Amino acid sequence: MYDYEFNAESNTVQTGSIIIPNNKEGKKFHVMYLLHGMGNNREWQNHGILSMMEEDAQRNGKQYIIILPNIMETGKEDFDTKMRYFRNFHKILMDVLIPYFEGSNDATSNFAYGDWSHRIIAGLSLGAMTSLYCACKVYCDSNKTDAFSFVAAYAPSEFLANGILKTVDKGWLSNKIYVVTGDKSKNRTWLSCGLEDSLKYYTMSYFNLLHAHGTVANYNWSENGHDWNSFLKQHRMFLDYLAKNI
Repeated sequence: MYDYEFNAESNTVQTGSIIIPNNKEGKKFHVMYLLHGMGNNREWQNHGILSMMEEDAQRNGKQYIIILPNIMETGKEDFDTKMRYFRNFHKILMDVLIPYFEGSNDATSNFAYGDWSHRIIAGLSLGAMTSLYCACKVYCDSNKTDAFSFVAAYAPSEFLANGILKTVDKGWLSNKIYVVTGDKSKNRTWLSCGLEDSLKYYTMSYFNLLHAHGTVANYNWSENGHDWNSFLKQHRMFLDYLAKNI
């Protein structure tokens, strides 16, 4: 696992981590952008993502380049500021991170396919909502051009689904009809939540919105609530799903 720096909002320099497969010579890999929640910039790193991906490589025989960006500047910002960082992250993702890791960075671009069909985005809680929003935003703003082949959201927060975020603006989506994660014939959307998670009703609401607008999504339950036992189980379930579908 390596750390990196990137230019974020207002030209601030933020950091992140990257996991690169060990045996990479002569190979190409899918790139997975894995987003944290509101609690901490380094949540995935602190909860053993490296060992989980190594275990998945042994279990499923699949390896990925994993990009773990720090979305917030410090993680100590007030609520409104954190919301802005997450809501605006799609700009940094599309304008900075993807061109860098899949284009100009020799450490990764030589081993990345560099196209939407080999690109994955996933996240938990507020990061899950951001993953969905990135897929929606890019698809709608780019004349219906796909950016990700798989989109995964573990217990997404309610703000995107119900369009209510009064402390920042009137909602992340201006109209519920924009709830879409790309070309229905190509993209695959994964939603999951813990059985004891209070956000399960919002996750189901988003699932229903997707289906109402013609996007077929997968919905899955895990045990536990809005906690890391549940998030890690959901991520492992998604990795198993990926292994059968990529």
